[in-house]
This record gives sequence, C-alpha cells and structure tokens, in this order.
Amino acid sequence: MYLEEYDISRVLYVPNRRIFGLLILMRNVPGVLAKVSDVFFRYNINILKVFATSNPDVADGVFFVDLTESNVSVDKLIKDLKNIKEVLDVREIEPVSDGLVVDYIHFPLILLDKRCVVLRQGVLEELIKGMRDEWGSAAEAFLYYAGLRIGKSTMRSHRYFSEDLIKRIRIFEQFFKNSGLGEIDIDIDIDRHEAEVKIKKSIECEIGRGALKPFSQFFRGIIAGVLSEVLGDVEVEEVECIAKGDKICRFIVRRKIKS
Repeated sequence: MYLEEYDISRVLYVPNRRIFGLLILMRNVPGVLAKVSDVFFRYNINILKVFATSNPDVADGVFFVDLTESNVSVDKLIKDLKNIKEVLDVREIEPVSDGLVVDYIHFPLILLDKRCVVLRQGVLEELIKGMRDEWGSAAEAFLYYAGLRIGKSTMRSHRYFSEDLIKRIRIFEQFFKNSGLGEIDIDIDIDRHEAEVKIKKSIECEIGRGALKPFSQFFRGIIAGVLSEVLGDVEVEEVECIAKGDKICRFIVRRKIKS
C-alpha cells in the first residue's frame, strides 16, 4: 500500500538520532544506485529519505541517512562511496542541530524550467485569510482577478503540451493536484456553454474553515480564467464549500449573457 500523502520537503528532523545528509554526484548509468545502497547496507545504515535530479550524463542524489546503529565514521563512509567507480564526488550535509538535516545546497527550486517556491499552509493563510481580514471585499476582488489572470495564462502556457483545449483542461487538472492545491474535476459541456467543477481538499477553503458562506475567491478566479479559454467569458458561482461545512467545494460555471 502506497502512502497517499507525499512529503516534498528537503528537510529531515529525527531528534536523538545520528542523522546526516550526503550529496552524491554519480554518473547517470544503470546500477549506480544499487552500488551506493550496498555501501549503506554494508554498514547497517538506514536510508530515511532520498531525492535526486539528473541530466543524461550525471545524477545528483541527496541521501538523508541514520548512522545511529552503525559504527562507521562519516569520513570512512564518504571514502568508500568515492571508491565506487561511477561516483564522481560526495559532499556531507551536516546537521543544523540535533537530528535536523536541511538540504541547503540546492537553490533555486525549478518546476518545468521556471523558478518556484514552496509555501506551507500557515504562510498561505496569512497571505489569503490575512489579506481578507485586513481589506475585506477589496481583497476578495483582488484574489478573484489575480486567479482569473493566472487561469488564462496557465491554459495558454499548456499549449506547449497540446493545442486541444479539452486536453489542456485535463492537463490543468493533473497539474492542480500535483501542485498540492486540491483535487479538481471539471465536467464541461461545450454545447451548453457551461461546466460543473468539483474540488476536494481545496487548500484555499481549508484556510477559511468556519466561514458562513462559500469562501473561494482565488480558485474561483482560476476556474473562470481556465474555462473562459474554452467557453468565452464566464460567471463562476461556488455553491458548496468545505469552509462552511460541505464535503467538497462545487462550482457552477455558465457563459455570461451579453446584454
């Protein structure tokens, strides 16, 4: 059974354990990870977390390991890893404090050739809910129109993957979930110029739990921007919302009637 949640942090905190990080630069060839893992196995070292990036020639792997049950020194471990023919270099990532290791080497973060940042829920809460608490309806309007622009630009950028508008919507659904925003499902009826959108675990509306009315403005704007690329100018109404106690967030989308 796989783990549903996915921890993307490049941080490990296991207090009262002998925790270290190792950055291993390797040739990008079959079998090199097996050889590296065999060194850890030989010294009874548990690999707690591993992540890697690569190009056709080299792979850059970060290993967070637990040496508590091993008698080997870090220097000896690094020496043995460097003796592997395919290993080009090994660099220690020293703990910041007891049991806390942070990958402070890799920067900036990249997502599909663009720089990105990782924000925890508490930061988003201050950005979204804090803004609304301070400026009320003006902040709600700002969030909606910011989302609208993002939705439009996102659909246009997905032209890189496909010219087909419906395929681009399906790509958007997967990217939305992959980015941690929520699980979105878009049921679109092009002939009737309308759609129903459902979001499970919306991060925006989780922030707003306890609200007396539908909370989404930012995602509502994103939905409007995405679907306006297919249906023309649209109106988006959130009719169910987890912020006010519903099981999901549900939106009704209709093309605007020109007066």
